[in-house]
Amino acid sequence: MSEQRRHFSRIAFDAPALLQVGEQAFEVRVLDLSLKGALIRLPALAGLRPALAAELRLALDEAGDEICMQTTVAHVATQVLRRAGRPTAVLGTIGHDLGDAKPLRPTDTTTPGALALRRLLAEARDAGVTTRVMEVSSHALDQGRTTGLAFDVAALTNIASDHLDYHASHEAYVAAKRRLVEGLSTDATALLPSDDTWGAAFAAATAARVVTYGTAPTADLRVEGLAIGPDGSRFTLTSSDGVVDVSTLLVGRHNAFNVTAALGICRALGVRLADAARHVAEVRGVRGRLERIDVPADVAVFVDYAHTEDALRQV
Repeated sequence: MSEQRRHFSRIAFDAPALLQVGEQAFEVRVLDLSLKGALIRLPALAGLRPALAAELRLALDEAGDEICMQTTVAHVATQVLRRAGRPTAVLGTIGHDLGDAKPLRPTDTTTPGALALRRLLAEARDAGVTTRVMEVSSHALDQGRTTGLAFDVAALTNIASDHLDYHASHEAYVAAKRRLVEGLSTDATALLPSDDTWGAAFAAATAARVVTYGTAPTADLRVEGLAIGPDGSRFTLTSSDGVVDVSTLLVGRHNAFNVTAALGICRALGVRLADAARHVAEVRGVRGRLERIDVPADVAVFVDYAHTEDALRQV
């Protein structure tokens, strides 16, 4: 390194730099300097993440629908929406499908970091996608990875005792999940289970239109006559739209509610419930989620990702 470059490097390390985000400036420290750019330390400032999120949102120039949910619900809803003629992308634990006819992109995280997430959403937009479905983890909510995204629909399935290796307590985990519904606008829809005690608390925490689903008599999407077998499940779904017969290849009581949540999402986006139910009958399932494996023997073989106490109990 030349003496002149050492001189400028020393000035850079000794003096603070300014990171300009839109009309706001934040003081940062330079950790390293090279021909490729500078490595900086971002300050722990409350205003930095919202400012970045606002600029990222402007850069993305978002159009279309954003939906948040868990793995099975996300992939079932995506398949139904595509069959209903909606170009749809899905991002989540088992990979990212941007609706661009390319293979599923592998991922190390359920919800990408803020910058990576916006890049993926922009790629999906450029591929002609109008609806973007994603899983949003409690980690992502706690770290603000989705800050600035305006979700049109958010569906929650259950509150278990997950990720306590990350969250300080069960209460902190619930608080992180609650941020999802707290951030919804009055134009959005929150799909919440009617059979869980925390559903009412989450409903009270959101400004969005609340739609409940489950077996409770007061549920907006009420599951009745549930029949479960090794080849799938059948039930009727009662709502203000009337009564619809639902048949699904997905096995298990929990998947009946996952399918109901997926149908509720499609309904919130304007797909007729009867049409959505017809399409869901064609959905074979989700990889690694009580996935049926065809074998020559006269037995039913399934592969499932269940690794928590609640998930093992459901399976």
